[in-house]
Amino acid sequence: MSERRRWKRFLLCFKGHPTFHCVLQIAEGVTVNASLQDISCGGIRLEVNKDDDLPQLLEGQGVEFLDFDAPRFEFLKGKRGIVTWYRPHERQFGASFMEILRKGQVEDLLKA
Repeated sequence: MSERRRWKRFLLCFKGHPTFHCVLQIAEGVTVNASLQDISCGGIRLEVNKDDDLPQLLEGQGVEFLDFDAPRFEFLKGKRGIVTWYRPHERQFGASFMEILRKGQVEDLLKA
């Protein structure tokens, strides 16, 4: 649990504002469409799109970020992470990045 609180989080999903989306690969040939909820230097919280089937996710499972619907997130394309928690009833999961992001990169997401 302490791992989830190591880095300052920045909310990406605000009521009344557009939601940002991404496509992740969670297994060979298996992709997930998700909305970005919050991000930190160490990881990201995502919510599986309601129109998609709920994937089988396991803690420790690898993920790769394939695509984003907003150019400001392009620097995350190809980045890899590991599922750190999963709440199927909320359709949410967290992934820690394999490489820590620079604080400036994360803060710049809020400016764009």
